[in-house]
Amino acid sequence: MIFKLMPVVIPAAVLMLACSSADVKESGDGAGSQTSNIPGIEIGLLNETAFSRILEENRGKVLLVNVWATWCVPCREEFSDLVRLAEFYRGEPVAVIGVSADYPDELESKVRPFLLKMKADFPNFIQNFAKDEQFINFMNRNWQGDLPATFIYDESGEQVAFLSARQTYESFRTAIDKVLKTE
Repeated sequence: MIFKLMPVVIPAAVLMLACSSADVKESGDGAGSQTSNIPGIEIGLLNETAFSRILEENRGKVLLVNVWATWCVPCREEFSDLVRLAEFYRGEPVAVIGVSADYPDELESKVRPFLLKMKADFPNFIQNFAKDEQFINFMNRNWQGDLPATFIYDESGEQVAFLSARQTYESFRTAIDKVLKTE
């Protein structure tokens, strides 16, 4: 994968947890969706068509899209802040979505166990573009592929902020509240 880490060491071992299996349902556009037996955890395959659909479905809301990976230490460190953020804004015109940069075939072995452990009660996807460069450029041409990365969209679906590197709950809140105040 082309995704880079800021100064981070990739861990040698990955914690493997048992989980229930589910089938990924693919539509003709490659936008698969999958839900676990735990309410609120959704995992789908993300391509250009699926992302356009997400933007459309969240029109009228501030949308925070966080790109992360199970092998990225800063991603794992900030993930609890994303869970907390999603809970804080529940019922508000704000949506939090996670996009894993792990490979789609790592859904059951790495991604799902991590999301279950974190109790991620917001939609999550695995990027499913043909090439990493396509995904990176699609998200933001100024993004170099470093993880974690966060993209914030206003209520019209326009990207208004790009946050690179590990963030905190407070920095996420500040970025979202800034967009909410300008609407």
